[in-house]
Amino acid sequence: MDQLELDRDMQIELGLEPVRYFENAMHRHWNPAEIDLSKDPERILGMVDDYGVDALDRLKGGLRAFQIGEEAVTDDLAPLAMGIPQIEDQMFITTHLYEEAKHTYHFDRYWREVIHEVEDELGIERTYPTDFEYATDEYMENYAELFERTEAAVEKCATDQSPETVAKAICHYHLVIEGIAAQSGYFAMHSLYGDNDAVPEMPYLPGLTEGFDNIRADEGRHVGYGMYKLKKYVSEEEVEPALIQDTVMELVELVKGIVAPEDNQYEHLPGLDQEVVEEYATEKHMERMQQIVDAGEDIPGIEELTNVEVAGD
Repeated sequence: MDQLELDRDMQIELGLEPVRYFENAMHRHWNPAEIDLSKDPERILGMVDDYGVDALDRLKGGLRAFQIGEEAVTDDLAPLAMGIPQIEDQMFITTHLYEEAKHTYHFDRYWREVIHEVEDELGIERTYPTDFEYATDEYMENYAELFERTEAAVEKCATDQSPETVAKAICHYHLVIEGIAAQSGYFAMHSLYGDNDAVPEMPYLPGLTEGFDNIRADEGRHVGYGMYKLKKYVSEEEVEPALIQDTVMELVELVKGIVAPEDNQYEHLPGLDQEVVEEYATEKHMERMQQIVDAGEDIPGIEELTNVEVAGD
């Protein structure tokens, strides 16, 4: 085997954005198995006493969407590493894959140790994250199509490493799946069950919220990396801004059908107006597109990207 030849003295170029994101990931490491979930079951039972089993079903619906999504991206993200040959990018993507697996573990654990305990206490049949009987047809159609398109876009990177192909994959995964759909979902769930006054009728679930805080920080970092790569492609004229804008706009309607479906079956429960979540998603989308395509705009810093927002902030 020939000796590896490098065009620089050191293999890693410190100070590059992917390396900074890699270092931040190491610094903010967390273990999902160490989160204290012991207080959540009793508070969920109180919520069911106040608002009925529909309130539990709504919570399970949100958890189910995140768990299935996290599992899907853990499985589908690997080809992206094959499409970006730079060692600094690959280092960051290894943390990205690891973190998606951690997120999957957190939601799986929460279902086993919290949801099943609540169901057992209520004397109802146990449910599982792969049960979809409570999801509407509109929601499921949009959810399935969004992830199918993303899987196809990312898988193409394994055989086509052109800037356009990689940029499209980043648009699907980092900007839409994580930057709009997931972060809008976390915004809604954190507003419902976090330590805040956004929806005071709903219980504060400390175990769930701690997990959300950690996951939201991870995914803010993932979004920042994706924005950095797209802005670099645009600034170096390897990708036209229109490709990014068109790719994302094709997916926006699917996202709307997920974060603010027209057939909202839980509108009788205390919660956020659908318009609030949709406005949040739209605002974040517009901000990020401007930051990517406008040479005078900067990508937000890591602390801003990893900040958790709730309704009223």
